Amino acid sequence: MIIRELLPNIGALLGALLDILIVAGVFYWLLRTIYGTRGFHLARGLLVLLAGLAALSWFGRLFSSLTLTTWLFNNVAAMMIFAVPVIFQPELRRALEEFSLDPFKNLFRPVVEYDMKAVINEVVRAVDLLSVNRIGALIVFEREIGLDDLVKKTGTTINAEVTADLLLSIFNPRSPLHDGAVIIRRNKIVAARVILPLADRKEERIGTRHRAALGVSEETDAVVLVVSEETGIISFAYKGHLTRYVEIKDLPFILESFVTGVEQRAS
Repeated sequence: MIIRELLPNIGALLGALLDILIVAGVFYWLLRTIYGTRGFHLARGLLVLLAGLAALSWFGRLFSSLTLTTWLFNNVAAMMIFAVPVIFQPELRRALEEFSLDPFKNLFRPVVEYDMKAVINEVVRAVDLLSVNRIGALIVFEREIGLDDLVKKTGTTINAEVTADLLLSIFNPRSPLHDGAVIIRRNKIVAARVILPLADRKEERIGTRHRAALGVSEETDAVVLVVSEETGIISFAYKGHLTRYVEIKDLPFILESFVTGVEQRAS
């Protein structure tokens, strides 16, 4: 008799748990799918906002207060149903295309170990030679905010280890890949000939490469190196700030400080 009375409650509990697991699984899949794009941090921020509003709404209902917060949560949640497909249209389209090919591709990703100092040494060696020979270059170090949307939309996939020789080959003026930017993710050159968003700095007398470096550094936390084709001057951009006339002897310290996350004020 007791077991028979408990069965409906157990069934309801299992149903609730299954409901939570399905919703959590969908959100996890979506976040893993857009991980590595600029939309990932926007999505994470929206989820944190909704979670906070939901918690406040729950407390408001529990204590019969916070009426305005409850109203705000209900309306924001309703608007998000229509806003999410518009905001994340490119990411959702790509996610569905990839899911149709490999449903489990984005569930598990191994952590890759690498030596960042070795990567920086190769980049510095390449930049030194590019500067001496006055060969223009644009090198982007991806950090927390991913650049997959730019890579897949405009770039040519490379996916090779970072070496000075490869960078010199890419930026050789006779190479079909020399225009645009190289994207470095961890210890890999993931793509070349990537078109970056341009900063609106018409009042400053800077070239297209420098405007592109500022543009991507304004929208993301990337660290960007620029070698001027006209003068060979080395510059780097970070968080919308451009530092010019960088000495090659200072470049390893700068990259280790900014790329590895120990941020300092560019001056």
